[in-house]
Amino acid sequence: MKYKVILFDADGVTVDSGVMFSQKLESDYGISPEKTCSFFKGIFQECMFGRADLKEELGKVIEDWGWTKSTNEMLKEWFDFENFPNKEMFELIKQLREQGVKCYLATNQEKYRGEYMRHEMNFDKLFDGLFISAEVGYKKKDPRFFEEVYGELNQAGQNLSTLLTQKGQVLFIDNEEENIKSAKEFGMQTHLFTNINELKKVLAE
Repeated sequence: MKYKVILFDADGVTVDSGVMFSQKLESDYGISPEKTCSFFKGIFQECMFGRADLKEELGKVIEDWGWTKSTNEMLKEWFDFENFPNKEMFELIKQLREQGVKCYLATNQEKYRGEYMRHEMNFDKLFDGLFISAEVGYKKKDPRFFEEVYGELNQAGQNLSTLLTQKGQVLFIDNEEENIKSAKEFGMQTHLFTNINELKKVLAE
């Protein structure tokens, strides 16, 4: 295979996307999107960069929303609600790693869901490593995300320096155009994910 390293997106690729948690808040608790929209479009985005703490920021607003449980209970319900791993994709990743391909997660997440993925969803065992926006400091729509990732991949401690001679040996898989554009701009190979069968065709070429 021409790719030495493959970067996989989370939601929509390795994790099946479903109903948004904000919709669940409305249907189960009567908390309308009008109440939560400014939070998710505002300070939550700072959490995705690692510049704000989700627990702290939720603690400031959930009482006003009408949430009667604790912040930790909200986070658990939230992350459990979005825990839908794509098992067919997991099997493909295992096969790729058995073939010697290094597989990593590349995802926009705040730190708590990132840790949930790492430990509760066992992504630390599925992947060779995880690149999470809250830890990297950039989101994937910014080419600097991939600059940081590529730099870390080539560190001596990763034992990949002999494998990565050019950016074109890295394949980035994502279901969002703006992230694909960013990775292309940095110089990586990309695949806009639609379904696993199309991905398998790309990997078989």
